Amino acid sequence: MITVQNLKKSYGDLEVIKGITATIEKGEVITIIGPSGTGKSTFLRALNMLDPPTEGTIEFDGQNLMDKKTNINEVRKKMGMVFQNFNLFAHLSILDNLTVGQTKLLNIPKSEAEKTARELLQMVGLAEKAKAYPDQLSGGQKQRVAIARCLSMKPDIMLFDEPTSALDPTMVGEVTAVIKKLAQAGMTMAIVTHEMDFAKNVSTRIMYMDEGGIYEEGSPEVIFTNPKRDKTRAFIHRIKSFHYTIGSEGYDFIEMINNLIGFCSVNALNKANSYNAELMVEELTNLLPKTQAAGISFSFPENQSLYTVTAEYGGENRNVLNSDDLGAAIIKGAAESVTHEYGECNHITVSWSPGAKRREITMTEQEKKILEQEGKLPLEDEKLDEVSGGTGESEKVQLPLDCALLVCKCSTEGNVTVYANGSVYENGTMVYGGCCCKVCNAFAAMVTKEPNGKIGMIRYG
Repeated sequence: MITVQNLKKSYGDLEVIKGITATIEKGEVITIIGPSGTGKSTFLRALNMLDPPTEGTIEFDGQNLMDKKTNINEVRKKMGMVFQNFNLFAHLSILDNLTVGQTKLLNIPKSEAEKTARELLQMVGLAEKAKAYPDQLSGGQKQRVAIARCLSMKPDIMLFDEPTSALDPTMVGEVTAVIKKLAQAGMTMAIVTHEMDFAKNVSTRIMYMDEGGIYEEGSPEVIFTNPKRDKTRAFIHRIKSFHYTIGSEGYDFIEMINNLIGFCSVNALNKANSYNAELMVEELTNLLPKTQAAGISFSFPENQSLYTVTAEYGGENRNVLNSDDLGAAIIKGAAESVTHEYGECNHITVSWSPGAKRREITMTEQEKKILEQEGKLPLEDEKLDEVSGGTGESEKVQLPLDCALLVCKCSTEGNVTVYANGSVYENGTMVYGGCCCKVCNAFAAMVTKEPNGKIGMIRYG
């Protein structure tokens, strides 16, 4: 029905649309979403030449709308447009708003035009408002009239430019209900909207616009549950994110952790999930090769339904979690999902949801043998007094220098034992490690080494 090739639009030196190629087929319901200022309305208005493109081609049913020989007014009779601000004729009654276009542009007899108008007002639930004037209607009623007026011209496709943006929130539903009814009837539509639930439920295909074009498109299922590209994910989930770039072996680890703690605090994460983020970032960072530039991120949506730590690093195809390091075991045990992908670089994604039960980490015989050789097993040297905190109750624990043992009595499911390794830093004064209870999220976050070599502290969340 509509084919767009390399569409561009500039206002002076400002290039709003940098090149769009797309199609809209008969019967499709396309919703166009994205941040403000990304050219969504400009693109929609370009489709019927209300805002003519700077470059490119637009074909509608085989007609090139960019061709000066094309009678654009005739084409617009088949392309209905519903605007944000209704654009009703204030001096005409509602009935006359629906009949004037039919009689003057389509040359339909007045009696037939009125019959069509009343049927359409009935369809949008406003039959009793036929003799009223626009200023006597609510915003939602005006927009329903605008939709009915558009339908009265018998269009082949309808273009909606944010049809609910000017409405009180209580009136949005009455307008979206009419549009859904049109979708069920098979009307071809292109809709610019910020109503995400509406877009998810009414669309056959969604276009996400960013960076001056269609950044990603797909079915509602793909866009809303598994978007492929970063900006789409950030927009859909309103993601808050923290990022730190590791440029060399001498990167400032303490700065990274302090910045992460500050990010978690500013965004009101609870202790358990804040400590989980610190644990995942810390352990994953320790596994990354420092000879290549690397980056690590922590992110979550506004509703805090899922927490994600990602790491990117260069070099050959190599999953750093496929190692015997206890840090890898901690990550695999504490996360619900761990994936590794290789494209232009290695990409690891670790995620967990709030309150998720953690899997118990068990040591392999090889890991036990290594710890025994290093004198870290059996655990019989250092002890700490009983400490409490977080959501769980803890009992006395035994700690070798680079290994923390958490025993938690938080439920009738029994004790949970988790090992966690530590890393001694250049100053020789800190061993940084952590582990989580799989039931209550009680967390052993830090072990410090005193000058006398004794274990000084274990912090619980």
